[in-house]
Amino acid sequence: MTGNKKGIDHFVKYLSWLDDSGKTRVQLLDIDGSLSNTVACAQAIQSSLKKLNLGGRTVVLRGQTTDSGGGGVLETLARELNALSLCTSSDEYFVASCGIHCLQLQLANPVKQLIGLGGLGKRNAIQMLHTIYDLQGYLNVDVMKKTMTKAQEWADKYCDKDFVPDDPTNVGDAQFAERYNKIRKWRTFDPVGKKKWTQISACVLTRWQYTGEAAKYGFENYLVIFKFAQLCINAFPSGNKINKTASDLQSLMMDPIIYSDMCLIHCFHDFYFKKYLDWMMQSKDLTEECGFQSHQMLATYYRMHCDLEDMKLEVDLSLDDVGNGYFFPYIQSLDNLDTPSQSDPDYQKAVMSNEDQRRKGLKWVDIAVDSLNTHFIRWASVKLLPAALMSEDPLAKCVARLIVGAPPADPVLEHYPCPPGASPEPPVEKAFKSDVFKCGIKISRFESWLRTTFDRVKAGADDGAGGHVDVPTFSDDVKAAAQLLLNGTDFRVLDDDSHRLVWEMHSSFLPLASQTQFVERGVKDAQNVAVTGRQEEQRSNYCIVRSFHVLGIEAEAEAEADEDADTNTTNKVATPEKIKILMARAERAEERLENIILEIGEDKYDEEFKECGAMLKGGGHFRYVRNQGVIDEIAAAAEVNKVSNVRQQQTGVHVTAEGLGLISYSKLRMKDHKEDIKIELAARGFTDFNYPATHEKKAGKPMNFTDLKKMLMSMELLRVKTIEPTNTNLHEIAKDKGFEKQSTAEFKMAK
Repeated sequence: MTGNKKGIDHFVKYLSWLDDSGKTRVQLLDIDGSLSNTVACAQAIQSSLKKLNLGGRTVVLRGQTTDSGGGGVLETLARELNALSLCTSSDEYFVASCGIHCLQLQLANPVKQLIGLGGLGKRNAIQMLHTIYDLQGYLNVDVMKKTMTKAQEWADKYCDKDFVPDDPTNVGDAQFAERYNKIRKWRTFDPVGKKKWTQISACVLTRWQYTGEAAKYGFENYLVIFKFAQLCINAFPSGNKINKTASDLQSLMMDPIIYSDMCLIHCFHDFYFKKYLDWMMQSKDLTEECGFQSHQMLATYYRMHCDLEDMKLEVDLSLDDVGNGYFFPYIQSLDNLDTPSQSDPDYQKAVMSNEDQRRKGLKWVDIAVDSLNTHFIRWASVKLLPAALMSEDPLAKCVARLIVGAPPADPVLEHYPCPPGASPEPPVEKAFKSDVFKCGIKISRFESWLRTTFDRVKAGADDGAGGHVDVPTFSDDVKAAAQLLLNGTDFRVLDDDSHRLVWEMHSSFLPLASQTQFVERGVKDAQNVAVTGRQEEQRSNYCIVRSFHVLGIEAEAEAEADEDADTNTTNKVATPEKIKILMARAERAEERLENIILEIGEDKYDEEFKECGAMLKGGGHFRYVRNQGVIDEIAAAAEVNKVSNVRQQQTGVHVTAEGLGLISYSKLRMKDHKEDIKIELAARGFTDFNYPATHEKKAGKPMNFTDLKKMLMSMELLRVKTIEPTNTNLHEIAKDKGFEKQSTAEFKMAK
């Protein structure tokens, strides 16, 4: 994983392995910079491993875990590493993709395809959440909190009844009441109650849970945010950015389609995304290390598959049938949309009916399923399937039976008790209660899914992201391990008496990361160190030391506290305990150093220490090699000029209205220029400043400032097209930028 901090693309590399005691170990290798292409990433890894390849030792990689996109990932990186002889043969090399990144794509892909990204001028749920974030961010944090509290107190008062203004003749109160009372009826709103307000999460799709948490915040506090926006509109003048942003926000919040899309994101996040993200980030089964759950990823894939199937069934239910299911808010939001029939004359006016919106929900699940199968199916491949032999016993035996070619097991059935005199219900399959996932799993359903999925892999229907390359059949050791498990060996227990194949399975798969959340620590450390402007070598060195001595102290202290405690309650660890652990780690490091010197001799140690030091700082550091490679590429290409591209051939100059001597529409103000606009319009032949009789609500009334300005814009565009029929640049300027004065009006502009 790379992160650009202060001009350096830090390529964060962790090394993981199984030590002699059977514990999974993780150590930051370095965060040296790298270019983003795959070849450069492989070269960066080669340079990093040189620090370990001293004294005749050679470190060979047996697997990798990366993101699924960009340069230096998956099979393309594996091929480059193999070309540099840095890894085992392709048949024995394991390639995994980050489970969290693949989970994130199940949210990001539907959002991009069905809702769209936010941005200036966009009207969708993502832009609405962005706008909430922007509006809260424009205010001082204390001002924001107190204003949200004031809005919450008002919204709680009117969450279950219409707001009726004290003065019905007040136009502003009446308009706000009309808007508020409309959205209040979209669902049954409960009082929010007093809370410590925080800013909504930034709605960034690449940042794991941010988008879902933002949608949840918006859903739970919808009326409060609507009132908050109105308070901002009331307090700031119309030209202020806070007023403009709040006005835009209310406009977005009034759209039932945007509200429904927000509900869809919120439901998907709460029912599905958050559950699996929390599990992936917290589970330490067998390894005692977060992020190393390769042996449980097949079962996770299955559980995701089942949840998405259930989700699709729920999205297709009616409001009465869905009950209090996870997708109740989304199904309820459909009732806020029109249901025109094609024979209705207003049918074409409806942007989206409730059936269209329901189809969007079904399509959402289809896209999520496609993404799941694309990225998680590698865990059902011949290469990675053996990792599941270390999952919980009933699941592991399903995998073992498939590996050795045994038929599926018969389901374990149970009878539910029935009242006296009633006909007994047919038996149902007894679900296995998983301690790892805290849920029930029906083994026959899992085994059926597993065999179907494995057949798809073998048939080549799905090859995983990045062109996943599988091997034709299981190795003899894998088959023997599977048979050993079926004969009663517990592959979840590892000790000195364990069978050779148990050690082999543990050492092969437990150190293979299932996601790369811990890599974010390296990126964050790079950012912290970069604040003081330290060079690349120093950044990397600080992070290496911190990774070994400091990171994980909190978890280690809590684990020791739990062992000493009479209960399973984990209390906050005091600082002195953390210091003791830090000192103990330093003592262990000193002890290891003494053992190394005794093993290889002081002279050999000094020689290797200097050699390694030269690669950490100085001319031997990878940045010099990397930079020289770029210099050589530039020099090699210096004499051959490429054909001009599209960007090079762009012409023209961006001009402003003022630059052309025009009067900018954006500078016109009602109190200063309304009469000037009338004079200008009269000079162009428009003299009736009242709304025409055809106007539905304002016939015969004087035109307001906005409509007078729009009339001026349309007349200016007509004038320019008449005298310059082919100059489209001038047409664009006349349309919405500025106009050339045709009258004696002053149009005095504020300085």
